[in-house]
Amino acid sequence: MMRHNELQKMSYKELLKLQERIARAIEKKRVAERAALKKKPNSMAKKAGSGKAREGAPSPSIKVKYRHPTNHSLVWTGRGRRPKWLVAEGGDVERFRVA
Repeated sequence: MMRHNELQKMSYKELLKLQERIARAIEKKRVAERAALKKKPNSMAKKAGSGKAREGAPSPSIKVKYRHPTNHSLVWTGRGRRPKWLVAEGGDVERFRVA
């Protein structure tokens, strides 16, 4: 490790070169640590006997509850915000309900 008095003896150009070398070394370490962290969850899952880090049943598809009367490609499941076409039609939402 460099001592303070060694740094004092260095020229401006030498200090700039040292600074560049330090910046490159820091970047290499950062990249290596990120790569190691990305591998960690996968290796933990493999040790537990799983090929994936997270497993679960696939989500079931949600049935359509509301459909536009003329354009049947416009549908809404009843979840989330009301679609623009439904708000624009106005009135009672139940008249768009699918039987």
